[in-house]
Amino acid sequence: MKDELKKGKDDLTDWVNNRMPDGGFVASDEADVVEWYGKMVAWVQAEPQYFDEAKAEFARVPDAWVTAYAKAKGAVLVTHEVPAPDARKKVPIPNVCQEFDIPSLPAMESEAKAGRPQ
Repeated sequence: MKDELKKGKDDLTDWVNNRMPDGGFVASDEADVVEWYGKMVAWVQAEPQYFDEAKAEFARVPDAWVTAYAKAKGAVLVTHEVPAPDARKKVPIPNVCQEFDIPSLPAMESEAKAGRPQ
């Protein structure tokens, strides 16, 4: 995830590269995270809604690990994505959060709650 964020060209990339505190990234290889990752990938694979390419991408990109970490650790997941009940070409993070009862917030709402000007 860290490498992906550092390659971007937006405010989040700037924050990660210049202002993020040390220790801001955590390992995703803990047993509870790996267990939830497996459950989430299995659920996505079993969902006929998503195209095979979307299923493969979900397992390959950091989204599945971030979502598994949030579930395992009881964290709130903040994302720029929005729920997409009819999605087929991508597995949206909010869809997975809904399926696994993971609290999530849209990024803009999270920034407002944190007192960051929009």
